[in-house]
Amino acid sequence: MKGFICIFLVVIIFSFGFAQVSVDKTRISILCYHHLDLNPKYKTPYTVDSGKFIEQIEALQAEGFTFISLKDVEDFYYKHKVIPEKSAVITFDDGNHNTYTIAYPLLKKRHIPFAVFVYPSAIGVGHDRGFANWADVKEMADNGVIIGCHAFDHPFLTRPGKSVATKEQYDKWLKNELANSKAIIESKISKNVDYFAVPFGAFDAYVDKALKIYGYKLALNVDGGNNGIYSEPLNLNRSFVMKDDSVKAVVSKTNSSPIYFDSTFPNNLERINNQEFTISFRIKNLDELKLASITLLFAGNRKENLVFDKNANTFSAKVKVFKESYYGVSVAAEGNNGKPYRGNWIFQYNCVVPSFLK
Repeated sequence: MKGFICIFLVVIIFSFGFAQVSVDKTRISILCYHHLDLNPKYKTPYTVDSGKFIEQIEALQAEGFTFISLKDVEDFYYKHKVIPEKSAVITFDDGNHNTYTIAYPLLKKRHIPFAVFVYPSAIGVGHDRGFANWADVKEMADNGVIIGCHAFDHPFLTRPGKSVATKEQYDKWLKNELANSKAIIESKISKNVDYFAVPFGAFDAYVDKALKIYGYKLALNVDGGNNGIYSEPLNLNRSFVMKDDSVKAVVSKTNSSPIYFDSTFPNNLERINNQEFTISFRIKNLDELKLASITLLFAGNRKENLVFDKNANTFSAKVKVFKESYYGVSVAAEGNNGKPYRGNWIFQYNCVVPSFLK
């Protein structure tokens, strides 16, 4: 009996250790598509040929990736569910009609889960403007497609219209974009809407707080890079897949491992009002990286001169911004294993604090 108990304990310990290692190594790559096979007269860089789309899927499967759903991602962060170490998620933004007519049957046939992020003002006009209608959206939802929210009108959430001049007006406007839109979608599909795709990937700490208030469990940006155990569920990285992306390029995007930060300046989702400043950061998983390979890309992938303070374990670079906007900071490196790593965050520059935040 004692022998059996010992064996049982060894199995439990081994299993726990295996699960823990798997969780620590887990990489979640979320891909963002828009159109498949859109009429060439609509000149958009977001249109992907459906044949190439299938090639991308098959190439990722050949690389060992498993396609999972956003519900699996939610359970990974909130319930500590173990998922495949190389996990990929397919998402489509906007709710275009070709998502329903082309992507949906292609993925359904292959039993690949995916999510569609819709905004009610577009689905309300439906086929007349090239979008799916509510009947299309409900059919997809009824057949396992996760439907998420993409705001009400797809605006820059950090830049409301001129009619919004006070904090009270901004809160009301945000409620319509985040909460009323969510309620409308839920009423149309008879299912909860728990996930949000930030329009243009532009948000700040104020919007992030509102996402929590209105009950979202996951929020997705379009900063690029991938996610892991230390990523923020309400600010998950997502990568655009564009018309001219080769299959190799998509596999490369998906294959990078996350860089995690102990600290950053500016802080993630912060608003600043200094035009000239020093970007700085500390890397949590620095021991996994080749120090000499670490580079900083800023403001449209502009490479900056990076200084490493060994005593403070901090990287820094002096930069200047020229217009009021949100800015992405991307840190790239080669791992000790020879594979690519990437980490990123965003912040917003305003020369003065907007009146609607005062």
